Formats: sequence, C-alpha cells, structure tokens
Amino acid sequence: MTSNNDPFNREFNKRETKRRTIKSWLFLGFIFLIFVIAELIHRLS
Repeated sequence: MTSNNDPFNREFNKRETKRRTIKSWLFLGFIFLIFVIAELIHRLS
C-alpha cells in the first residue's frame, strides 16, 4: 500500500516545493520593485 502511494507523494512534494519557490521569488521581486520605485522617487524629488 505504501509503495503505491510513494511515487504520487514524491510528485506532489515536488510540485509543492516548486510552487513555494515561485512564491518566494515573487515576494523578493516585489520587495526589489518597491525599493527601485522608492529610489526613483527619492532621486526625482
């Protein structure tokens, strides 16, 4: 029974890890974008 569920669980974990990685990269990109916009506003004003 466990051997039947093992490949499925491995695939599911892989997909979950990928989704988590994408979320963390989006979060970092969002922070970087805010930083760049703040820097631009600071230089323009």
